[in-house]
Formats: sequence, structure tokens, C-alpha cells
Amino acid sequence: LLVNGRAKLNDFNDGELLRWNQSTQSHCGFRRNPVEPWVRYRSPEQARKNELLTEKVDVFALGSILLYVLTGKKPFAGESMSDTKQKLRENFSPPISLDYRNSDDPADIAIVKAIDECHGPEVTKRISAEKVSLELRKIWEETHV
Repeated sequence: LLVNGRAKLNDFNDGELLRWNQSTQSHCGFRRNPVEPWVRYRSPEQARKNELLTEKVDVFALGSILLYVLTGKKPFAGESMSDTKQKLRENFSPPISLDYRNSDDPADIAIVKAIDECHGPEVTKRISAEKVSLELRKIWEETHV
């Protein structure tokens, strides 16, 4: 969605108030089942169900949105919902064409890197949304001087 030439993104309403666990000194997780139309943008931990979720589900979705922005294709396009859910449960990420992976365009390189970092299978090592924003902003500023 473009508004006055600027891209606007939505987090699909997965925002959740995270409570703080005093004994572990970390955020408590939450549970949410995937909504069918948005399964292609859901994280592996959401597809597996019964796992505690964190803000990293939105980071995974951001990677899928960036994939769509880069390629113009929905994640797991052409696959059934049940096949998509199974692939997500097994930590498969939506594929990125070699045309983009082998590109020498700095923007393509940055977006592919961001997608890979957003789609990291290990939740605790998945990049933060803030870091994605900073990295993409840096490339934008370097290439649009």
C-alpha cells in the first residue's frame, strides 16, 4: 500500500501485550492460531500450534512481506494451504528466486539478506524489526543520494 509515495505496512493484528516473567527475567509468550487467509505469512512456530509466541512472529511475517515486495509473488504461491502449513511446521522458508539471490543490485542484496534474517528458523536468533529497518534505511540512503 502506497500513501503519498511512501510504503505503509501492517502487522496483521498479531500485536500482543507481552507480560514480564520476574523469575526468568524475560517476556512471557502467547498463543494464537493462524487465520487461514494469512497462513502464507505466518511463522513456523504459529503453524506448529501450542508453542508460546513472541514478537518474532511479526518479524517472520515482515520477511514474507518483503519477499512479496521483491518478487511480486505471495510466499508459497501455488501451493495448497495444507502443504504450506506443513512446510512451515518443518521450518521451510518461502523460496527466493536465484535471479534475486545472484543480483548485484544493492537493494536486492539488502532485501534478500533481510528476508533470510527474518525467516531464521531459530526464533531467539531471528533479527529484530528495528534492525531490518535500520539496514534497509541505510541501503536506501546510500543508493538514493
